[in-house]
Amino acid sequence: MGRPSLNICRVVHAVLPEYWKTTLRAGIGYKLAERGHKVCAVSNRFPGQPSFEVIGGLIPVYRVRAWILPEIRYPITDMRELMRVLRSVIKAHEVEVLHYHPFEYPIAWSAFLVKDIPKIISIEGVPGLNWFYGRLPVDVAGLAYSITLGRLVLSACSRVVVFGSHIARYVRALGVPWHKIVVIGYGIDEEKFSVDKERAREAKRAELGISEDELVVLFVGRLYPMKGIKTLLEAAGEVTSWHDHVRFLIVGDGPLWPLVAEAARRNPRIMPLGFREDVPELMAASDIFVLPSLAEGLPYSLLEAAFSGLPIVATAVGCIPDVVINGRTGLLVPRGSSRRLAEAIKEFIRHPELREELSRNVEEHVRKKYAWQSVLEQYERLFQEVIEEGP
Repeated sequence: MGRPSLNICRVVHAVLPEYWKTTLRAGIGYKLAERGHKVCAVSNRFPGQPSFEVIGGLIPVYRVRAWILPEIRYPITDMRELMRVLRSVIKAHEVEVLHYHPFEYPIAWSAFLVKDIPKIISIEGVPGLNWFYGRLPVDVAGLAYSITLGRLVLSACSRVVVFGSHIARYVRALGVPWHKIVVIGYGIDEEKFSVDKERAREAKRAELGISEDELVVLFVGRLYPMKGIKTLLEAAGEVTSWHDHVRFLIVGDGPLWPLVAEAARRNPRIMPLGFREDVPELMAASDIFVLPSLAEGLPYSLLEAAFSGLPIVATAVGCIPDVVINGRTGLLVPRGSSRRLAEAIKEFIRHPELREELSRNVEEHVRKKYAWQSVLEQYERLFQEVIEEGP
């Protein structure tokens, strides 16, 4: 392997076997295990999940009791059981470093309870400062958490990994010194998007009843307030009233599905598709990708769109500006402005040469910066560094 094998324990709020290998957050642990490192995981136990299982023949997962708050699916961890299981796992697997993700769940509180082992935490954003759920009571609670318990969690870790440089200043605002903040993005799998784009485009458009002379604007994400769904629907109405050869495909599910369905009923140019497994093919069939989020970490759908070579219109929130550099790799608009969002989409519609240039630039950008090989090597160096430093 050419590098020392590391013993790593991932402490995460949830482990879903069907996504552990493929999704951005879980993929870090799985791919480190594939590279020969010993990786185990401790997480909350959601209804129907076993207390222990081995995922992919590589990663033992230990789950602890948690009480799940309805609607927002927020797990309240049984801290006594967590500490018992965590100490047992550290001893049994000779764990050298704990890797937490993220910090806004009680399971992360163990970071300031475990004293004798190095700890790293990866975070997507800071609730109440740069990350918002979109409902005032939840966002106020998020801010209160960030400046109290969240601050303690971060201060207990040797390093805080942020997924984009634009998040670093918010972490610094919670008292984390600059030398403890590290920027490492997500990795993205090339295999997932190794599709015949021309064939996929033709087949998927035929399936959806979209002609080749129509322009397709694609959104992929959860239908939650923080994703800017209302802004998207308002912009879609404006764009389709201006240009009747544009379709908006909305991929995803969530509590705002009725709102999307009602908009589609009034405007047949809006097509809600729900949750889909064929996102690479849908991206091949599309011409523009849009992400009007009110708050973000580093959205995986954005990386997927960039990797697919789609020109992107997105809001300047979270880590999005690390991917979408306005005028160079895409177009950025202020969050919450349906007018500015519609104007940017129209700009792409009017200027196909701009779409081509920016789509080429963004694909080149993500292939260089967000390849798994580079991401994993950065994590390996970081783990080795904090292990050598000690707790």
